Amino acid sequence: MSYTIVFKRYAPFTSFGGGFHGDGRVTPSLTGSARTWGFITFSLSSGIIGYSAMSSPTFHTAASSVRRTGRPTISVSSIKRTPSSLQFSAQTAGSNPMAPGAPDIDTFIDVLITNTQVNGCLRGDDFPSAEVYLQDGRSGATSLMCSKHQLLCHFGTPHGALQGPGTRLFGAHRGQLIGTFSRVINI
Repeated sequence: MSYTIVFKRYAPFTSFGGGFHGDGRVTPSLTGSARTWGFITFSLSSGIIGYSAMSSPTFHTAASSVRRTGRPTISVSSIKRTPSSLQFSAQTAGSNPMAPGAPDIDTFIDVLITNTQVNGCLRGDDFPSAEVYLQDGRSGATSLMCSKHQLLCHFGTPHGALQGPGTRLFGAHRGQLIGTFSRVINI
């Protein structure tokens, strides 16, 4: 069976960064909107099956009918596989498509999966908030409601709607730890 790690970055404000709409939530939501999404599908028998990234639409609150969707990038590296484990690192990066020159939201995830446990850490910018899920089945952006899922990690940004985008996104912050997870699972 295949599984998908979903990692997302969302703005927990109604608006942020000078009037851009936020995701308007402070609690995790697999189906809630997000500034960046990363999907990594895998199985212990096959390794990494595929990966993709996406973004929810963005608009400015002064002109909500004009919407754009960003195109975050995703990469997967450091893949190590044994008969009973899979280890990998991944990164997403995406910026506000309505603000040319805006810095990327950089997210890094390191994961070690065995048939009984998933361990890992989340690194990168400490703005905006972040969440990580494990889904069963070969799901992705088009079928989020179809699978069982488990929240692995949630990070609530301590930075405000104006300060966060203006001071926390410049640079990748590759070494900045923003969350860890360790869950017993049955793969």
